[in-house]
Amino acid sequence: MMGATTFAQLTPGPIQRCPISISRNNGAACGGEFSGAEIFITFDGCFEFSGIPSFTLATVDGVIIPASEFNTPTIVLGSGGCGPTSGNVLRICTRTNIAPANNLCLTFGSCPDICDEAGGPTPVTLTNFVAARSGNNVNMKWATSTEINSQEFVIQKKVGGNWVDHAVVPSNNRATGSSYSYTDVNNTAKGITEYRLKMVDFGGAFKLSDIRPIKGLSGASDFTVYPNPSNGTAYVALSESFDKSTVQLLDNAGRVLKTETLQANGSTSFKSLTPGYYLIRVKNNVTGEVVTQKLSVIK
Repeated sequence: MMGATTFAQLTPGPIQRCPISISRNNGAACGGEFSGAEIFITFDGCFEFSGIPSFTLATVDGVIIPASEFNTPTIVLGSGGCGPTSGNVLRICTRTNIAPANNLCLTFGSCPDICDEAGGPTPVTLTNFVAARSGNNVNMKWATSTEINSQEFVIQKKVGGNWVDHAVVPSNNRATGSSYSYTDVNNTAKGITEYRLKMVDFGGAFKLSDIRPIKGLSGASDFTVYPNPSNGTAYVALSESFDKSTVQLLDNAGRVLKTETLQANGSTSFKSLTPGYYLIRVKNNVTGEVVTQKLSVIK
C-alpha cells in the first residue's frame, strides 16, 4: 500500500494590482513640504497596508522625477467597496507643483503606464515673474495675459525649509491681464531666500509659479548656485554687484552646454541635469570679471 502524499499549503503572494485611472488636484489638502500636487490613482482591485503598490518610475513631460519629490503613498481606506483596512485608491502628494498642462506618468511594476495630462484649473496665465534685491528690500513684479475667475496672488516665502504665506495681493481679475508689484521690506537674510506666487481662483484652486531665489546680504561680488549638490535642477542667482552678465553651464570637460544673459540680481535655472560634475561660469560683461563655481548633480 502506497503511503499518503502530503502537500505543503502554499500562501499566495500579494496580487499585482494595476492602475486604471489617475487624477490630480492642487496640493492644498496635502500641506507642509509636499503641497505641490495631490494625486489619486485607482487600481483594479483592493490592497491592504502590507501590499501597497509602489511606483518604479515617475516622469513629467518625459523627464524622470526623483522619488524625493513624492511623499509616502497612503491608502484611501474603504474605497472601491474594500474593507476598513484596505482600499483600491492610492493618494500621493508631491513636493513641487505639476502644472496643469504637464503630462504626468507613473509606472507600477509590470503594469502599463498610467498618465494624466490635465491637472486643476488655471486661474491666470502668468507671462513673467521677476524678483530682485535692493539693499534690505526684495522687489517683485509679475504680469498676466489673462485672468478668469482670479481671486488673489499669495506671495510665498521659504522659511526654515518650509513654504509660508507671506503676503496677499488681490487680483484685478481682468480678462486682458494686469501687472502687479510687491516689496518684501527688511529682508536681511544672510543666505538664499526663495519666493514664488500662488495664484488662487474664487473656487479655491490654485497654480504655483516658478521659484525665484534671492541672494542674501552676505554675498560679495559673486553668485550662488543652489542647491548644491543638486538632484537635477539648479538655480543661479547673481548678486546686486553684477552688471549685465553671461552665465554658462559647462560639463566636466569644459564644453559649454547652455548660455544665459542676466542683469544684476537676476536668476535662472538649469533643469534635467544628469548625474555628474558641472561648472557654472559667470562673466560680468561690463567689468570683464569672470567667476566660476562647481556644481555636483546626484540622484
